[in-house]
Amino acid sequence: MLQILYSSLSASTYEWQTLDVLAKRIHIVPVYNSSVEITPTVMITACKYSTAISYFNDNMYTVDTRKAGIVSMYENQLTVMFRTFENGIFIFSMADQGDLLIAQIVLGKVHVIFDFGSLTQTTISGGTALNDGEWHEMRWIHQFDSVQLYIDSVIMNTTAPSGLYRKLDFDSKIHVGGRPPDDMSTGIETSYHGCLARVMLNNIDLLAEIPRQQRRDCQMPRPQLMTILPGGSVNIPFSFLPFSIEFRVLPQPSVILLLTDPKNASLLQIALNSDGLLVLKLFADTSEVEQLSHPGSSPASVFLSKIFVRSYSSNSFFLL
Repeated sequence: MLQILYSSLSASTYEWQTLDVLAKRIHIVPVYNSSVEITPTVMITACKYSTAISYFNDNMYTVDTRKAGIVSMYENQLTVMFRTFENGIFIFSMADQGDLLIAQIVLGKVHVIFDFGSLTQTTISGGTALNDGEWHEMRWIHQFDSVQLYIDSVIMNTTAPSGLYRKLDFDSKIHVGGRPPDDMSTGIETSYHGCLARVMLNNIDLLAEIPRQQRRDCQMPRPQLMTILPGGSVNIPFSFLPFSIEFRVLPQPSVILLLTDPKNASLLQIALNSDGLLVLKLFADTSEVEQLSHPGSSPASVFLSKIFVRSYSSNSFFLL
């Protein structure tokens, strides 16, 4: 795995890359079983960050732009590091003169809506399955005539602002983790459920302004171990692609995973046959395609096996 230590998002800016994994301890395990002793070289750059990760459950707060030192600028940058399973809004600012900045996540995709006072809203979107409960980072960068959206350090989209104006004015109050109710903001999420590790607007730490009584440790659910008896099943009403499952099965024919679409039509099935091999069955249109696993990789053992599923299109899947 290649880890990017720093990145360049513009010709004049070089900065350390924000890691997508926040941890207090790092445990390293070998990937390959080998009798050869391998001594890895690990380089870790760590620093203390004064603002703690906060959990939001429909409890927004506001930031006074004057007290926080946020001013109107021709170049702006918004960075949000988040993890969530739901739709939600990160930041909301609507000035009286029409300037607008809204960042939200809907159906796993990040949307940033902005207007520099021309009363012509522009939306830039990017990302897939970002509501998978893992840490992700969005970065919206405005440089006069250019607007870019980065997701996890990868550029997703770029556009040019509409209208004649290029300076972004902010409201006197910026809302984080929600917005005030109104009848005009249709299609805009009203709250946020999940964790935020960083909300930076033009180098101003908005999470540092959260009221002390609203600070809560991150409380995201974790996958639970379960035992499925013969003849039983577990129905998960929704899932995310890519995803992975870890399992241990008895050496008898059984269906391990059945993936269906919103109309309950079968898309993919992974089963264990009588020879102890995995059978992958794809339901593409009206045809069925089967594929067997390698004979030397039987999952029917005392060890945990893992399957990784990724979708490249509506009828195309990749498994490891």
